[in-house]
Amino acid sequence: MIITPTTGAVVHYLPTKEEDLLAFRERRPLAATIAYVWGDRLVNLMVIDGGGTPFNRKSVVLFQEGDPTRADDDCGYCKWPEK
Repeated sequence: MIITPTTGAVVHYLPTKEEDLLAFRERRPLAATIAYVWGDRLVNLMVIDGGGTPFNRKSVVLFQEGDPTRADDDCGYCKWPEK
């Protein structure tokens, strides 16, 4: 089932292995808010790092329920928080 993303919705951002972000060492998702919606699977984000500092990411892939698991650490992505 696809959830239609909307501006202001909260997602989890999983950064690339190259990004120097707090909390990444433990592979924890970071809090993010959708800032712009390109489509059901592509969004711009305002992400908050483990220290509380916001930063942006543009054209981030949004994984939907049923999509294959992402194993590529070279590309940051986001997903809906698990319930």
